[in-house]
Amino acid sequence: MYRLISILFISLLGACADEEYSIEGKWIQANVSGDNITFIRADSLTEDNFGFELDANNELTRVQLVGFCGTEPIQFETVRGKWNQVSDTSFNIEYPFWRGQGKDLFHIKKVYKDSMIVVLLEKDVIKK
Repeated sequence: MYRLISILFISLLGACADEEYSIEGKWIQANVSGDNITFIRADSLTEDNFGFELDANNELTRVQLVGFCGTEPIQFETVRGKWNQVSDTSFNIEYPFWRGQGKDLFHIKKVYKDSMIVVLLEKDVIKK
C-alpha cells in the first residue's frame, strides 16, 4: 500500500511540474509592456507585424521595418540572419537592417506552449 501511494504521489508531482518548451519556431510580437516583450507562437510569419523565426539550424528569419520611420504607411521587410542560444535564459539574433548589421541579446523570462516573454538586454549596431 505504501508503495502504491508513493508511486501515485511521485506521478502527481511530475504532472504539476512546469513543462519546458523550445524557443525554436515562429514568433509574432503581440505586446510590449515596460521591458517585457510578449511573442505569440505562430504557424507562419506575417508581412505586417514584427516577428522572427528561430530554426533548428540557427538560421533566423526576421520581419522588421524597412527603414527608420514608424509613421503610416509602415512598411515591413523580411531578412535572413543567424541566432544562437547563449544560455538556458538568453539568446541572441544577428540580422541586416537599414543602418548596418544588428545584434540583439534577449533574456528569456518564460516560454509557454503558445507564447514567450523576453526582455531586450542589449542592442548593438555595426554601421555600414
